[in-house]
Amino acid sequence: MSGDRTTVVSECPFLQPGRPVAGPIGLIGIYCRFPDGRVRVPAMDEMRRFCVREQWEHCPAYERHAPAR
Repeated sequence: MSGDRTTVVSECPFLQPGRPVAGPIGLIGIYCRFPDGRVRVPAMDEMRRFCVREQWEHCPAYERHAPAR
């Protein structure tokens, strides 16, 4: 399962690995670093909805900061 998370981090251009989150689940910590240098930590429901399911192109933060096509 950790291989899946690594793949997700490498696919989204803004998602960065962070410090591991302590707890019984053993989740890996992640955060978003945007082109302007700002950093945002997504909420757990956002991580489940967009990051873990590889739906990052539909993430509101990605859509807001992605370059115009």
